[in-house]
Amino acid sequence: MTAPLDVLCMGEALWDLAPPRGQTFAAARSLRFRPGGGAVNVALALARLGWKAGLAATVGADALGDALTSQLAARGVGTALVQRAPPRTGLVFVEDTRSSAKIVAYRQADEPVPQLLPGWNARALLLTGLWPSEAQSARFGAAAREARRQEARVLVDLNARPRMWRGHAGATAPAWLAEASVVKASEEDLATMGLDEATLRAAMNPSAVLVVTAGAGAARAVGPFGEVERAPVPAADLGATKAVGAGDLFMAGIFDAILRGDRADAAFWESTLRRGHTLARRATRALPGR
Repeated sequence: MTAPLDVLCMGEALWDLAPPRGQTFAAARSLRFRPGGGAVNVALALARLGWKAGLAATVGADALGDALTSQLAARGVGTALVQRAPPRTGLVFVEDTRSSAKIVAYRQADEPVPQLLPGWNARALLLTGLWPSEAQSARFGAAAREARRQEARVLVDLNARPRMWRGHAGATAPAWLAEASVVKASEEDLATMGLDEATLRAAMNPSAVLVVTAGAGAARAVGPFGEVERAPVPAADLGATKAVGAGDLFMAGIFDAILRGDRADAAFWESTLRRGHTLARRATRALPGR
C-alpha cells in the first residue's frame, strides 16, 4: 500500500512547452519545458502548500516519461501510482500573450486512460479532464466508487478539452458524477460538452456542491446551503492577464480550503471561492509591453 496522501489527483500528465512570458512562438528563441496537465498542476500546487499530494496518470514509456516522473517526485508529488505505456508522452505547446492564448497539442489519439491501481489511501480524490471516452468513464467511475468506499471525498473538475470533444458535444453527464461531493465546471467546459447547469446538476448527488467559474468573472457555488458568489479581486497591475492553468490553481484552492476544515454552510463556500481566486491569481503575471 502507498503512503497515506491528503489528495490523489487522477488525470492527464504531459509536458508543456512555452515561449518566455508574453512572447509569441514566432518571436521566441527558446522554449520553457515544464510539467503540465490538470492533475499535475493541482498536485504541484498542493505540494507547494505543504499537502501530501500524489498523481495517478499514464505517461509514455520513454525518456520524456522518465523525466516527467522524476521532476514531479523532486517537487514533492507522489508518483507511485503513475503508470507507463508504449505511446509517447504528450507534448502541448502553449503561447500565452497579453492578447490571447494558443495551444497546440501533440498527443496520441489512443492515449491510454489512467487506471487507479489497488493499494492507494487518500483523504480526497480529484478526477480531472473528462473525455468522451467509455474507457475513461469506466475507470473514473471505479475510482470514484472506491474512494467513497474508503470514505474519501471525491472532487471532479470537468476540465473539458475542446479538441477531444469536437463532434461529441451534447453527450449526457456520466452517471458516476453522483459519487462526487464537489463538481467544478467552467462556463467554457459546459459549452464544450454541450451541457447546461441544470443537466449537470441533475446528474449530481443532491447533497453535492456545484462550482461554476467564469474566467476572470465571479465564481458561484450552488448546494444545499443555497447559492453564493465571489468575484476575484482585480489585479492592481493593469498589464496583468490570467495565464493558462489558472483554473487548475482555483481547484487547488478548493482542496486547500476543504482539507483545512470542511463545512456545508454558505460562509464556508464563500471563503472557499475566495481561496480559489487567491491561488488562481498566482497564475497571473505582468506581461512585457503593457
